[in-house]
Amino acid sequence: MGDFRTDAVGASSVDASSIAEARDAQTGADTESYRAAHTHQRLPQAPDSCETNPDIYYRGLRNLGATCYLNTVLQMLYMTRSFREAVEREECEDGLVLQLKKIFAGLKTAESSAMGFAQTLGIRNVFEQQDAAEYFQRILNRISPHLSQMFQGRLRNSTVCVRGQHEPSVDLSPFIVLPLSLQLSHDSLQQHSLVDSLDAFFTSSVLDGDNQMYCDICEEKTDTETRCEMEQYPQVLTLHLKRFEFDYNWMCYVKNSRSVEIPLTLELEKHTYDLYAIADHQGTYKGGHYVAHIRSYETQSWYCFDDAWVGKHERQPSSQEVMRSENAYLLMYMKRDTVVSSSPTAKNLGVVMDNRLSLSQNITAVSRTCRFFLYNIRRIRPFLTTYVTQLLVQAMVLSRLDYCNLLLAGLPASAIRPLQLIQNAAARLVYNLPRHSHVTPLLTDLHWLPVMARIKFKSLVLAYQAAKGSAPGYIQRIIRPYTPARPLRSATSGRLAPPPLRVCTSRSRLLSVLAPRWWNDLPVMVRTAENLTTFKRRLKTHLFRLHLSPPLPSL
Repeated sequence: MGDFRTDAVGASSVDASSIAEARDAQTGADTESYRAAHTHQRLPQAPDSCETNPDIYYRGLRNLGATCYLNTVLQMLYMTRSFREAVEREECEDGLVLQLKKIFAGLKTAESSAMGFAQTLGIRNVFEQQDAAEYFQRILNRISPHLSQMFQGRLRNSTVCVRGQHEPSVDLSPFIVLPLSLQLSHDSLQQHSLVDSLDAFFTSSVLDGDNQMYCDICEEKTDTETRCEMEQYPQVLTLHLKRFEFDYNWMCYVKNSRSVEIPLTLELEKHTYDLYAIADHQGTYKGGHYVAHIRSYETQSWYCFDDAWVGKHERQPSSQEVMRSENAYLLMYMKRDTVVSSSPTAKNLGVVMDNRLSLSQNITAVSRTCRFFLYNIRRIRPFLTTYVTQLLVQAMVLSRLDYCNLLLAGLPASAIRPLQLIQNAAARLVYNLPRHSHVTPLLTDLHWLPVMARIKFKSLVLAYQAAKGSAPGYIQRIIRPYTPARPLRSATSGRLAPPPLRVCTSRSRLLSVLAPRWWNDLPVMVRTAENLTTFKRRLKTHLFRLHLSPPLPSL
């Protein structure tokens, strides 16, 4: 290597780029000979004939030109379980998170593409190679903070004068990626440990001589000790091995292909981290290719994600082994002792449930989604007829107001008011009327029951099915027909048995309380309908008279 370097520097006709290419070629040749002479466990390489898992099959992302850096980052985020689930739960109408949701949904079924994501991220030239670590941070900085929170940690940087016992000056700085330096070596086979880079990052240093800092207490420049500590440990620790540096010997930017020992388990203070994703950069500073190696949380096996090609590694390393790699660029560790914090909300079948069962966040989410569709329909309203607009509103807005609305039964009118305002706006949009138009005649003309009446309508239809024995068994166990202990005229009125007094309160939202109460208030003609179709027709007429008919004038 020394002879090659001397000859290259002494040749006046060889430019810096030729020197770098010759150096990388020589480094590659030496690396191959070193591989044959050592038996330590290396980073698992993709097999020539990939063995795929028949149960868990992962899909790849098509390369749009030179977007392997973006595909690698997206696959690493997709295979981070907590992040994927958080993105899938997120309610969004546009932006980067919506594109992430589309990619994650596509990767579950077939090979996908990141074209829409690249455009939203602002990538104009897909044939230009970019840095994976830079775009990893750019993506997490562009999305909602609560989504990227699992990747965020906090460093505590302090400076203190070594001359006196002064209070240190503290600066807290958040981070997503920890950049770790590799000592530049012209011998890529010289060993280096990831633990050494971490120790060097957190090792305190003293600024002396020309680097002294001014001390306000001593009123002069003094020797200053700088310390860096991790105050908040992230759930996902991302380490960036800085392989691209300026080499003053060659006077050009080069890739540091130094072999790094990577432990599968990392001990930091009282926290234990497990390696689950590696981004490799294969090539030189001027050009290369990114590949992701990821351990699946479902199978605990390592997979290789090379754009559209996905394969399972033939040899799976054990947790006690140490990997070696000349190409590892990004490393992702998951904190083993992560305590799962409780969330005030949970989403099930598209419904956001809160810990108080007030469903306020679900009402907010439904209202936001409906407003989005109303806004888009309003933009094309001049080109639509009234009938077509009504069909669009019923399909895009009313269907969302009716979805799982039985859960809202028993809520006060003030809680349901946002949904009623959405329905009022939808009725005005159908007839293209201004904002403050009276809405009751519009709802009557459209045959739309108000939101509160729609909730009651669905509850009473379920009660009718329970009374006739066609409802599911768990419904029939809580809603039962009224059977008097002795022959009474009310036995033929089709009433439902009221619940026990201990659960029958004025504020109860139990279906077993509300359904019999509303049912027994219905006229006998409605309760004793012969079939479900007749019952629905009579019930809707009754609810229209109850909620939309004008009140009788007082005498």
